[in-house]
Amino acid sequence: MIECRKISKAFGNTIVFKDFDYIVGETGLHTVTGPSGRGKTTLARLIMGLEKPDSGEILYKEGICISPVFPENRLIPTMTCLENVEYAAKDRAKSQEMLDLLKLDGWEGAYPGQLSSGMKRRVALARALAYGGNILILDEPFAGLDEALKSHVLELLLHYAKTMPVLLFSHEIALVKPVSLQFLDLQMLPKPN
Repeated sequence: MIECRKISKAFGNTIVFKDFDYIVGETGLHTVTGPSGRGKTTLARLIMGLEKPDSGEILYKEGICISPVFPENRLIPTMTCLENVEYAAKDRAKSQEMLDLLKLDGWEGAYPGQLSSGMKRRVALARALAYGGNILILDEPFAGLDEALKSHVLELLLHYAKTMPVLLFSHEIALVKPVSLQFLDLQMLPKPN
């Protein structure tokens, strides 16, 4: 579905990727991990088209529609939980269903300022799921979640991964490695120079 071919990316004198190849298939959980500063968010932004590679190319299957979760939640503070999800989904019933699925029933009318960090994260996830893209790209989706909620969210993502690719950028190696179709640890790549 997405193919990175010989991509290189640098910020000033810091080379993040050099001649890097990576393929995201049609379905399954594809996990990218690595220490802070090793390029997880840069790769996510490159694949989403928010950054351009300095060289190389990123090829997309025709008709691709990305549902993203960014490292920050990007919730609109003057909108309720339901309104935040509905803003992206344009479908109130679907928005409510996703909030319920992420165990936020009863919080539809709350504003982001009234929520814990984990609740905000789940609203951001609900928004991505309700949007209806055909690939999920999630940067640290487990941030702020307790162990039970991490497991619940992972089960949900694995359900979606049966019919679409789920590209997950995460530090949660022990949680995601055993169930990932493809697991890439950026720390194991040779340091670009």
